Amino acid sequence: MITESDCCGNGCTNCILDTKPLQEEDDNRPNALSIYRKYNIVKILDLKPNITKYTFQLTENCDNLSLRIPPGHHIMMRSTELLIRPYSPFSVTTADFEFEILVNDCPNGEMTKYIKGLNLGDSVEFRGPVGKYQHKVNRNVVIFTHGVAIASVFRIVTSILENQEDDSRIYFNACFQDLEHILFRNEIHSWNQFWNFDGLIYLSKGGQDFKDKLKYKEAVLNRRLLEEDIERTILKVKAIGDFEVVLSGSKGFENFIVNSIGNSVDKDQINVL
Repeated sequence: MITESDCCGNGCTNCILDTKPLQEEDDNRPNALSIYRKYNIVKILDLKPNITKYTFQLTENCDNLSLRIPPGHHIMMRSTELLIRPYSPFSVTTADFEFEILVNDCPNGEMTKYIKGLNLGDSVEFRGPVGKYQHKVNRNVVIFTHGVAIASVFRIVTSILENQEDDSRIYFNACFQDLEHILFRNEIHSWNQFWNFDGLIYLSKGGQDFKDKLKYKEAVLNRRLLEEDIERTILKVKAIGDFEVVLSGSKGFENFIVNSIGNSVDKDQINVL
C-alpha cells in the first residue's frame, strides 16, 4: 500500500501517490513495480558529458510477475536514505525484466551522489509506474522536449512508429545545447525516414562549423526554439485533424511552451510528463 511517506515532497507533476494498478487483458500477473523491489545494475555507460545510462534488471524470482511501464510514465527510485526521485525508462524489455534510464549528473544533488556511489551488481529499489499519459491511436502528437527529458518521450515515439495500426503524425521538437549534447541523435535521424514523423533539433549553442558536422539530411537548426516555431507547428497540426501536445523538460521550458501556445490549444490537449 502506498502511503504519504512514499512522496518526495517536491510537488512533482506525476506523484507516486497517483500510482494506480494497470489492467491489461493479455497479462493478469501482478506488475513487479506495484511495490518497491530491488533491481540490479547490469550495465553502466557514459553517454554524454554529465549523462549516464543505467540498465537495471529485477533480482528476485519473476515467474508470477510481469513488468509493465506504459510510454510516458515514470518509476520512482528510492535510495538507502529514503530519498525518492522519478525517472523515465526510455527502453523496457519486458521478457528480461530490464529497463534503462538516463541520469543527469547534478553535482549538488543528493540522489546523484547516491547513484554515483553505486557499481555494477549493486541493487536499487524502484516502484511505479507513475503518470496519466495515454496516447489515442490515430491522434496526432506534437512533442516539445529539452535535454535529458527526451527519455520521457522516447517510448511514446517508438510505440507509435512501431504500431502499423496507428497513423498518428508526430511533430517532434527537441532542444539541446550543441551537437555534442544531442541525445539519441541517430535515433532521431532514423525516425525522420518515417512518413509520419517530422522532427527538428534546435541548438542554443551550435558553433561556427555547425553544418560540416551534420549527417545527410539531418534536421538540425543552429538556433533556439522560438515562439513563432511553436505557433507555426500548432497551426500545421491543427489543419490536419485531432491532436495532442506533449511537454517534457524543465519547469522553465514547460512555462515557455505553454505561454507560447496560449489559448490556441485546449488545456485537456496538453500533457506534461
